[in-house]
Amino acid sequence: FTAGRNFEEADANCKGEGLQFAKPKNPVALRKYLLENYGDAYYFVGARGDPTGYKWLRDGIYLMPSSPLWHTGASSTSSYCLVVCATDGYIKQDPVSPYGSLPCTSRSYPHICELIME
Repeated sequence: FTAGRNFEEADANCKGEGLQFAKPKNPVALRKYLLENYGDAYYFVGARGDPTGYKWLRDGIYLMPSSPLWHTGASSTSSYCLVVCATDGYIKQDPVSPYGSLPCTSRSYPHICELIME
C-alpha cells in the first residue's frame, strides 16, 4: 500500500517487486478488511477503463458497467482506473458494491499488489 504513484507507476512498482496489480477474488471482503485495518481510503487495483468497461491488466477480462460490484456513479473512460472504495460512507451507501473509478493520473491513492502462485 504505497501512495504517491499514479496508475502506471503503481503497475510498474508491483512488477518491480515481482508482484502483480491486484485482481481481488472477493472485493467486498477486501474492502471491509481494508477499512477495518487501514481506515478510510481508496485503493487502485489492476483494471483500467475503456469504452467497453474496465479491463483487468492480468487477464484482459472486463468488469462491465452493468456489474453489481460498481458503486453508483462510477465513470467508464480510458482516463479512469478502478479503485476499491474502502470508506465508511461508501460501505453504508453501497454495502455490496466496492468498486469505483478515479483518474489514472492521480497520485493520491495507495495501490494493492499481490503475489501470484502458479
